[in-house]
Amino acid sequence: MLSWPIAMTTLMILFVVRPLAIWLATIGAKASWRERLLVGWIGPRGVVAAAIAGVAGERLAHAGYPDARLVLPLVFAVIASTVLLHGLSLAPLARRLKLASGGRGGLLIVGASRWTVRLGEALHGAGIPVVVVDRSALALKAARLAGLKTLRVEVLSVIGEEVVDLRDVEQVLAATPDDAYNALVCTRFAPELGRERVHQLATNEVATR
Repeated sequence: MLSWPIAMTTLMILFVVRPLAIWLATIGAKASWRERLLVGWIGPRGVVAAAIAGVAGERLAHAGYPDARLVLPLVFAVIASTVLLHGLSLAPLARRLKLASGGRGGLLIVGASRWTVRLGEALHGAGIPVVVVDRSALALKAARLAGLKTLRVEVLSVIGEEVVDLRDVEQVLAATPDDAYNALVCTRFAPELGRERVHQLATNEVATR
């Protein structure tokens, strides 16, 4: 049932059609060329088509299309090829593009204080990556002395969006003394990490620690 036309069509879908569609769809999006390439390569294909391929092929055959019998094998050729190729190539490609996660999900703490530094030390000791972010170099001094990774930047600024790397971040804790600011931080990171992974510490809790 498989033939050169099916094989060539499958290759076109894998290496041309899907990557081009993803590239066009992400124009204007905040996505790097590496991210576009990875999504274009691993994006799911054939999920909906597989469910209707049999019906569509049969209707096309009844309508008199001579190549209608190729619909079903073509769809499953695409699905089988993507499952095999993507399963073998996803991890190496992600590493090659420097998009692979470094391991266990880390915590981004916005706001350096005695309590957040102690929390960061405890988590760091347990093997969890921690990054403490603050606008004040003085506030970050204790975190640096504790051996924690620090970043001096305004996370809500344009520069902050560029320099804060979320690839190894699983959770965000907004723990500054300003409740309104903490809420904005959570709003900033929720679309990327999910609302269940952004947390806000109340001002009175910060003040009492």
